[in-house]
Amino acid sequence: MRKVVVIVETEERMERIWKSIMELDKLFKLVKFVKKVSIQEPVQEGMIFYDVTGILWIPIPIKHKITTIKEHEKFAIEAYLPLKSGKMFQTILVKDMGGHRKIEMEIKFNIDFPIFDIIFGYILELRLMQMIKETFKNIESYLNNKEGVTKIRFSKIVEK
Repeated sequence: MRKVVVIVETEERMERIWKSIMELDKLFKLVKFVKKVSIQEPVQEGMIFYDVTGILWIPIPIKHKITTIKEHEKFAIEAYLPLKSGKMFQTILVKDMGGHRKIEMEIKFNIDFPIFDIIFGYILELRLMQMIKETFKNIESYLNNKEGVTKIRFSKIVEK
């Protein structure tokens, strides 16, 4: 299993961070490479939704399932790789550190076919790292452009 992790720190209020995570239709519009998202139910554990992701400039529908929601703490989903080639586990952990909040986004994935893993695994790691960092930047810009809100600033970005 391969893994990429990005950690950011912010002084933003926990409620605002969590609300941003739970607005999946808006959140996924800010994710690099995602072209469209289809969500038809209230966000809850067990919910299935789809996004259309650009892979080598080809739009591919990706199935997701929400596996865990622990308010102000953890949000996790599974995503199924194209061609039934594996599974991705995406987790957002939010921790109140007193004067600031730490947000950790981890994506683990398993490519079922060893030859695909050898060929594409490292490339997918790089792409996911880029996707996570760009998504955090897009969320920061989106939240800062809304009127009447405190500026959100990711003061520290750490790749693991």
